[in-house]
Amino acid sequence: MCGWLSTIPGFTADTVTLQLPPEAQWVTNGAVTVLPLGGKPSPTMAWSTDMLQVECWASNIGSDKLPWGKAFSLAMQIRLASLDRQFAQRTVPCTNNGIEYPAAAVRTVVAITQPHRIYGTPSDYAAYMTDYAVTWSQAGLTTR
Repeated sequence: MCGWLSTIPGFTADTVTLQLPPEAQWVTNGAVTVLPLGGKPSPTMAWSTDMLQVECWASNIGSDKLPWGKAFSLAMQIRLASLDRQFAQRTVPCTNNGIEYPAAAVRTVVAITQPHRIYGTPSDYAAYMTDYAVTWSQAGLTTR
């Protein structure tokens, strides 16, 4: 999902990762974190559907006013990209700690929940959370 998010045209987040990095790395445009919630492989086909929690973070250093609009904008960029039937289906590279894995062919990205605010975040960051179901297969495998 991190690879898919990073390839959304015009996506404005400074970083997309599994853990929220130090604030200095994402203070300008915000950050997106992805938390795997589980999933289910198809019993008869070569694909899998994974449930993911996507959190969009924003900060205003030196201000008491939380940037809810910036965090919501990131959440909606992702939501709208998931609705684009032609664009949502694409192949994305898979790397982790410098190791390259076979690419993933993303088939569908479906929002399970609406973007909603997360209250009580560390350092008073503004954040929105949405759950997604992502169906994918290894690129190049026959899935029919």
